[in-house]
Amino acid sequence: MMNKDNRNAIIIGLLLTIAFMSVGYALVSKKVDKEELKTSINNTYSDVSITTISSVETMGSAQDVRSYISGNTEITIYPKIIEKNDLILYNVNIKNNGDRKAVLKNINITPSHEDNIICSVSNISAGEELLPGDSKMFTIEVMFDEEYEKEYVQTEELKRIKVYLDYSK
Repeated sequence: MMNKDNRNAIIIGLLLTIAFMSVGYALVSKKVDKEELKTSINNTYSDVSITTISSVETMGSAQDVRSYISGNTEITIYPKIIEKNDLILYNVNIKNNGDRKAVLKNINITPSHEDNIICSVSNISAGEELLPGDSKMFTIEVMFDEEYEKEYVQTEELKRIKVYLDYSK
């Protein structure tokens, strides 16, 4: 049988654990305003979406192996760029389906420059506004880096490039 001192120690330990848990819960919980929650969850403006992407021009031996819309404002492309003068141009349309203007905060290209490939975006820039109902076309250019100095070994391995447009209200 358990003696009285052990039983009291266990009870006190349990009460202290409950007290610490209550204090911890009170410290980490707070009332969250619905608008604040909506803003933190939707840090991007979800009413803006990419509607089309198409390869419009290729030069050299460049090939658009695969390109697709991978998110509301994200594109994934797999270009085959293997020698000097290789180039692919993509036209991309984006539309604001919402009822408020959207402002482009940032354009993220991953990777923008890897090994022998350079990727850039034109006809769109951070700070631009897209009014409700408006559409905009911009261009993605993927090309062989003419200044690539290492000996380049041709490979069938494809490079994946992601372009993400970060819009806010």
